Amino acid sequence: MDEAMREFPDADQLFGSDGSCVSETISWNPAVVDALRGLAGDVTPLQVIDLASAALPTTVGTRIVLGYEHSQRASTRFRAALWHLRARHAAGKVPPAGIVVSAATEESAQAWVLAAATTRTPATLLVPPALEAAVADLHRDGITLEVVDGGDLADRRDALTASGQVLVANPHDLLCAAGAGSWLHDLDSAMPDIGTVVITANDAALLLGTLVTAHRHHIKTVLVTRRGAAVPSAVQQALADGKQFPGLAGDGRRIQLEAVTVGDAQIETARAVLLRRGLAAGAEAAMALAALTSTSDGPLSGYRPERHEKVAVLLRWSADERRPTRTDDQTGTTGMCAQHGHGQRSSITVVDDTVARSAGIHSYLVDSGKDCYPKDIEIGRRLSSDCPSVQYSARAARAFLERAVHHLADVHGIAQFVELGSGYPFALNVHEVARAQQPTARTLYVDSDPVIAAHGRALLANIDGAFFAHADVTDTDALAREIAATMDTAEPIALCLGFVAEFVADPHMVVEAVSAALPGPIYWILSHVTTDVRRREEVDRAVEIYRTGGIEFHPRTKETIAEIVAPCELLSPGLVAATSWWPETASTDRIPTLPSANSDTHEDLCLAAVGRVR
Repeated sequence: MDEAMREFPDADQLFGSDGSCVSETISWNPAVVDALRGLAGDVTPLQVIDLASAALPTTVGTRIVLGYEHSQRASTRFRAALWHLRARHAAGKVPPAGIVVSAATEESAQAWVLAAATTRTPATLLVPPALEAAVADLHRDGITLEVVDGGDLADRRDALTASGQVLVANPHDLLCAAGAGSWLHDLDSAMPDIGTVVITANDAALLLGTLVTAHRHHIKTVLVTRRGAAVPSAVQQALADGKQFPGLAGDGRRIQLEAVTVGDAQIETARAVLLRRGLAAGAEAAMALAALTSTSDGPLSGYRPERHEKVAVLLRWSADERRPTRTDDQTGTTGMCAQHGHGQRSSITVVDDTVARSAGIHSYLVDSGKDCYPKDIEIGRRLSSDCPSVQYSARAARAFLERAVHHLADVHGIAQFVELGSGYPFALNVHEVARAQQPTARTLYVDSDPVIAAHGRALLANIDGAFFAHADVTDTDALAREIAATMDTAEPIALCLGFVAEFVADPHMVVEAVSAALPGPIYWILSHVTTDVRRREEVDRAVEIYRTGGIEFHPRTKETIAEIVAPCELLSPGLVAATSWWPETASTDRIPTLPSANSDTHEDLCLAAVGRVR
């Protein structure tokens, strides 16, 4: 590209005297695209997930890539609003009084408030009465929320505009469209050679931006609508304008666009695929993926990719499925990320499903693979077939953890729990067990896997008292900081190491260091595979199987396991087999039971204990 093209255009080329965007080509000019690369510091990159074609039988031989908006800052709505405001600031076209925005949806309102806070732009947000409760917590310094009846909206908007503010929330705005389409630049850079991109048909700016960005990268766009649903008028206008894009794109090539329709059955199939991956499966996200679940002709045609074609599907942020608890204006993080101080500024995460992960294997062993990738399933199947006692013990350890949490919450009144190495969610999770006994209980989940962290934050975002921190169990300083940021450290806290210490080189150090760093009463819940068992050969075989997946598994003697909890005074019955730790409490509603260990088929290889630090 000619270096002169990299300079930001003169403000007069961008806007008219009234502040409106007047240029039809400037938003797509490579100079503008390059000049606004600074957005990378404020926008959270999409999480990129390589979905095995086997997940969708209709796409065998096709590579499916999911672009997952795992946080509000990764959303195309936020990109659109932020791009618009950044461009106006760069051109000096934001008046001192700021902007006025009309938001028709909760997602739009959140995006504009976050963009205004990020760019320190004074803003007035006009919302209909139906959104009043949903946006009540969006107040920020310099941002005013007004609830306006639809019939009065135009008058109120005109009054604010006349006073020197600028109306910017136009879904057909070219700057918004350019920002919304920037997601595809990121995805194409991370996963080149994409042939087709699949999006839903309910956002004009996203459609307009994706069409032009896809056109520049020689990518076809598939637009998905739900059977019987009306296509918004702004989207219809965007489609009409899209047919005129050869002039905007500047090369005269025809836009590649295909529209398909899906039904409820296809959407539910897609939702199940997403849930198996641990992804929050909102209706809009599932609708996009649903286009690939049907290959029949007729009104529900779906999209039929060519063999070996690479297809990218955009899974969009949904406030209904993943409602952030708050937005931090300074750090730019959202939801639980803000509560724990994690700025999501990292590079795009590409999930390599050819690498085994202990959390995925554990998910396979405990609940038969709801959250597994192919390599996890391969290792899990070998363990379950060659070492049946390992699978039995993983389930026994999970049942023990739930009984122990129940006991501490019920009998000892503990209302704060931290699960270290939490992995993927299960049918019954720690916060659910705790809250059944202590309605105000708080639970912090901690895991070092970035994929689990992204899923955990999204899935817990609308659950009171449940939080997620991305940290390594062995980084005890970070653990102490995360716990202090979430819990009342003067009150009792129970920390859980359930089927986790086996994957840590020095768990005694973790227990000792974290216990010393927290001032209040500390309890530990521990389960650990031991070598002091009859079926020792299964334990040794499990070590080798884990190692083939690049995972170090450390079963230990009973004496060594006792040293891990040496700082604690153990509650009765002490350090015993997981299935023997008060098994009668397993009859509590929703807490799973296991058959008794049978020496002919399997053995409980786990020792378990609960103790209070002296």
